Amino acid sequence: MRENSSTRSGRVAGVMRRALAVAATLGATFACAGEPPPPLDTALANAAVCDTADARAVVERFGERLRDVSLRAPDSAVTDQIRQAYAPYVTPGLLAAWIARPDSAPGRKVSSPWPDRIRIDTIRPAGLHTCRVVGQVIYTTSVNETQGGDSLREQVVLRVTGDTAWRIDDYDVRPN
Repeated sequence: MRENSSTRSGRVAGVMRRALAVAATLGATFACAGEPPPPLDTALANAAVCDTADARAVVERFGERLRDVSLRAPDSAVTDQIRQAYAPYVTPGLLAAWIARPDSAPGRKVSSPWPDRIRIDTIRPAGLHTCRVVGQVIYTTSVNETQGGDSLREQVVLRVTGDTAWRIDDYDVRPN
């Protein structure tokens, strides 16, 4: 079946509207950060890159490891825990910063509640092969595990970089 020119032009118009919406969103995102937006073709490629399951998975897996780092342990134990739990998910620079200052690393601050996971709210492009992830660290207790619910939520903003091997290169806790 042949498509007529009005059907084709309608489809092209729909693609153009979506592209303009992505460009407007990216322009606003970069304007808030005080940076010029990338060219439209780069912006569209980054939007697709940030929408991959791999970028999301690295944040979710990292969130599952937060409970494995006890920030109350002696510094030598904390640095070992940071290396073991976080090395597969963060950049070497972020790992080195947390090892140098273990009190700046995320993890388990008290015995209960403890961080259970990161729930991702949004993933947006933030530069070439870079995504800005906004989410919440969900804390839980033994009671929550048996009866459901969660104890506490803490908003976090992460920057994830890469294109084939995604890594977190910034982690920032925001006040609720």
